[in-house]
Amino acid sequence: MKPAWRFRLALGALSVVGALLCSRSLADGLCLDDRLMLSTVAGPRILPASPPFDLFTFTTGQASVNAGLIARGVGPWYTSPDLRISFWRPLASLSHTLDFSLFPGHPAWMHLENLIWYAALVVAVGLLYRRFLGTGWVALLAVGLYAVHDAHGLSVGWIIARNTLMGATFAVLSLFAHDRFARDGWSPGRILGPILFAGALLSSEATVTLLAYLAAHAVWVHRASIGARARAMAPYAAITCAWLIYYVATGHGASGSGVYVDPFREPLAFASGLPGRVLVDLAGQLSGTGSPPALAFISMIAFTLCAVPLALVHRTAAFFLAGLAGSLLIVAGLSPDPRQLLHTGLGAFPLAVMIVAGAAGRLVPCPRRGWWRALAVVSALGTLLLLGVLSAVRMPGQAELASTTQRAFDRYPLFANPKAAAGKTVVVVNAADPLLAGNWSARDNARTDTPARIWSLTYVRGPVLVTRTGARELSIYMPAGHTSAPSGRMFRRDPLRAGDSVMLPGMRIDVMTDGSATTPQVVRYRFDMPLDDPGLVWLAWNGIRYGAFRIPDLGRSVGVSAQPL
Repeated sequence: MKPAWRFRLALGALSVVGALLCSRSLADGLCLDDRLMLSTVAGPRILPASPPFDLFTFTTGQASVNAGLIARGVGPWYTSPDLRISFWRPLASLSHTLDFSLFPGHPAWMHLENLIWYAALVVAVGLLYRRFLGTGWVALLAVGLYAVHDAHGLSVGWIIARNTLMGATFAVLSLFAHDRFARDGWSPGRILGPILFAGALLSSEATVTLLAYLAAHAVWVHRASIGARARAMAPYAAITCAWLIYYVATGHGASGSGVYVDPFREPLAFASGLPGRVLVDLAGQLSGTGSPPALAFISMIAFTLCAVPLALVHRTAAFFLAGLAGSLLIVAGLSPDPRQLLHTGLGAFPLAVMIVAGAAGRLVPCPRRGWWRALAVVSALGTLLLLGVLSAVRMPGQAELASTTQRAFDRYPLFANPKAAAGKTVVVVNAADPLLAGNWSARDNARTDTPARIWSLTYVRGPVLVTRTGARELSIYMPAGHTSAPSGRMFRRDPLRAGDSVMLPGMRIDVMTDGSATTPQVVRYRFDMPLDDPGLVWLAWNGIRYGAFRIPDLGRSVGVSAQPL
């Protein structure tokens, strides 16, 4: 059999293996944001997003919109008034709109779509690697490591993360077409490359990182004159400018969040968090998502000491290293997130395998220093263990991360008797997670036992002490801080200070003491009605279930101890 055909068969097998490792997600159903997205399409609409092309707008940055989300309890009370989390992903949004319109009750089909997208992505990556590494074992090993990398699991197993799969597939095919045009003179690539790049941006804004690989390609791969290289890059620059102008002008982007940092709207915040985020992303790329920090650090050091000298003598290595470094810098606006490594880490796998080949004496040119060969052997063994064996073992679990969280929500229902809370204000003293109210509100729109609102006073990160200070007033002391709960940083970046207040319809919240530089410890809640009014339903999380909470007598305190889900 010819080498080309052997490569194709092996590539097909690797794409199937990658999909099969995530196939348990077929039974996971709708998880977390999936349910919010379904409610946007089928009702009740909870978020300001609108189908079919704008399902990824969670909040717009308008104070009135955020106030409405807070008043209903969908956003925690400490949500930044200017919080903006709005991503323009029209192609991905259209994909989900069709899913939720055609077969809303069959999420297995939606998960199957994700698996098909991932298989297609692995094939696209294989085609790209073949152009730079040939049809031998080096290219196949690089594709294999890409296919089983556990950081990719969440993108495959979570329906709403399909945008990353779509964007990465279009981005890889764009780079493939561009390379064929630049090096082989394949004329369709002049048009297909920019078109596919536009498709990538319209699927996931994070694929703007492809510009780093395109720029590296122009420097180290494209051998034409400077003018010819500039002309080849011009369509991509024009598409990026047009996309960015529309993106910003229509109010998309991020602001006020401790997770999403927009480099265009918040350049200082983006720059200040850049080093730490880049290091965490690189560690996840080179050692997987579950490796101990010390092992991840050693892996990064060994990889860097091997990759930089290799890039100095090997143009292909220089291309992949520059693309990897540039893309990590661009994507650092998102708090370290394995979903972004689908395209950002595109250059890491060829580099890792080239180091393996160098350690085996099968790579030319290669650094001649003896220490490099010795270190390359160590790095090669780490690569095969961390990115091969262990990563493949962890990938199924990573694919079910979202469903694991959703199962925890479903396992501990908010109410034993939902009808008792219909039309009332539910007050949760210590909710297990800030996503509680939104998750509950996104249930079946035919339900009639929905509360008027769900207010969570604190979010569990340890025990709380509740003190009744008046007929309509109580204060809560939380040693770990009121905004330190899981996922809490998504809703606010700037710290709350003593004297800050939040007004809700029926309640005023006052921060009494800071406690620390980042989160308040004592917060007072003043209700417009008596605390024992029948219109209020009081609940507390005790670490096992949600149950009724008895308001203490005036001047008395009661402690509630529990940990997050």
